[in-house]
Amino acid sequence: MPVEFLTDEQAAAYAAYRGAPSRTELERFFFLDDADRELIESKRRAHNRLGYAAQLTTTRYLGVFLDDPADVPVEVVDHLAEQLGIGDPSVLNVYGERENTRLEYVRELRRVLEYREFAEAEAELRAWVDARAWTTGEGPKALFDAAAGWLRERRVMLPGVTTLTRLVATTVHLTTRAVDDALDLLEVLIATKLLAKAERETVKEKMKTLPRVERASGEAGDRIPGRVRHHERTGRHRHPFKQKHAGQLPLTPRPSANDHRTASAVPPYRRATAGKPTRRRGMPTDHQRTRHPGRRVRRGAGR
Repeated sequence: MPVEFLTDEQAAAYAAYRGAPSRTELERFFFLDDADRELIESKRRAHNRLGYAAQLTTTRYLGVFLDDPADVPVEVVDHLAEQLGIGDPSVLNVYGERENTRLEYVRELRRVLEYREFAEAEAELRAWVDARAWTTGEGPKALFDAAAGWLRERRVMLPGVTTLTRLVATTVHLTTRAVDDALDLLEVLIATKLLAKAERETVKEKMKTLPRVERASGEAGDRIPGRVRHHERTGRHRHPFKQKHAGQLPLTPRPSANDHRTASAVPPYRRATAGKPTRRRGMPTDHQRTRHPGRRVRRGAGR
C-alpha cells in the first residue's frame, strides 16, 4: 500500500540503495580517510573489515544501519575492497553469519560517528520543515526528500518511513491552514482599510463645507447686536424672545389708572391721584393761572 502521499516504489526506496551510486557519490561518501582506516584495521579478519567499512560508509550515505550488509551494491563493495586491499570482495557474505558481531559493530559505529536518535531532533526537524514549507511552497514529496537529507547531514538516524511521512504531512497541513487563515485575515484588513479610507474621504468632504457654515454663522452673529439695538430703540425689546429664562411668561404692559379693569392693580398711594392730569414741578396750577395770568410762580408754590 502507498504510504499516504508516497507511492509503493517511493516508500520502498526510502533509506535504501536505489541502484549503484554515481562516481561522484562514491568519492564523496565511500572514500576511506585515515580515521576510517584506523577503525577498520582494528578488525582482524578480512570479511569483518569489509563488513565494517560497508556499514560505516552506508550509514554516512543513507543515514541508517543495514540489517543485511550484503544488500550493498557491487560497485560499492568493489570500491571499498580496492581501498582496503582485499582481493576477494565476496568475503562480505561471511560477515552477516554472526549476528552478535554485526550488532556489536553497529553500537560501536553509533558511538564513534556520534549519531543521534530521531526523537532527539524531531522538534528541530519539524520547525525546519515548517519554515521551508512557508518559504518555498514545495509539495509533500519534495519536503520529504529534503527532510531525509537534513537528517543525514546532521547525523540523525532516519526514522521509519511512516513516521517521517506523517511528520511532513502534518506540518504541510498545518502550514496550509495557516496560509488560508492569513489570506482570510488579509482580506479583512484590506476591506477594513478601504472602509476607513472611505470614512476619511467623507470626513474631508464635510470639512470642506465647514468654512462656509462658519462664515454664515459669523455673519449672522455680527448682525445680532444691531438687531437688538434696533428693537430697544423702537420699543420692541419686550418681545417674548427677550425673556431671561426659557419658559417664562412674556412681560405685560404696566396697568393704567384709567382702566377700571386693572384699577385693583394700582397701589393705594396712587389711587388718590388716579385720573388727574400730572404737571411738571414749578408749573402754575389751573387756579393760579386764572387769578394771576402771566405771573410766574415761585419754585415750591402751589405745594
